[in-house]
Amino acid sequence: MRPGIVHRLDKNTSGLIVIAKNDAAHASLAKQFQERTCEKIYYALAEGVFRETSFTVENYLARSKSDRKKIAVYPSSDAGKFASTSFAVLEQYKHAALLSCRLNTGRTHQIRVHLAHIGHPCLCDREYGFKKTRTDLPGQALHAYSLSVTHPTTGERMTFTAPMPPAMENLRKKLQND
Repeated sequence: MRPGIVHRLDKNTSGLIVIAKNDAAHASLAKQFQERTCEKIYYALAEGVFRETSFTVENYLARSKSDRKKIAVYPSSDAGKFASTSFAVLEQYKHAALLSCRLNTGRTHQIRVHLAHIGHPCLCDREYGFKKTRTDLPGQALHAYSLSVTHPTTGERMTFTAPMPPAMENLRKKLQND
């Protein structure tokens, strides 16, 4: 079997991942991700001023027909898989915002594609973002902040958090002071 990494993060996204110590734990945790019973919350620094303080983006995502490395939004389930992300604006800055992003589904590049689709890409996202960035972050300003799962053996609900990496936290502070 395959104990080890249960899920993944996009390249250049920081934060939490789950690693199973044995086959039984891996099977239990993988099932939680598949059935969407785990809760994943990300922090994103996104371009622009948001009109709403909370909103949900729902559409269909699949590989882009023009660039196989990217994910694109499609109008129906004929072309893609359903994707849903709930967003809350935690702090609004002059030209950007800190968002809490709750994954209701778990598709490749989901948060980044949803934010770009509504015209508010993650800062420093070189694949889906604007060409001009305000900083030299090593990746997009997206961080897997919180993860809640049910312990495979005890059945206890457990929540883990990870602080933003220093470069992203420094960018957040810079945006607060602009």
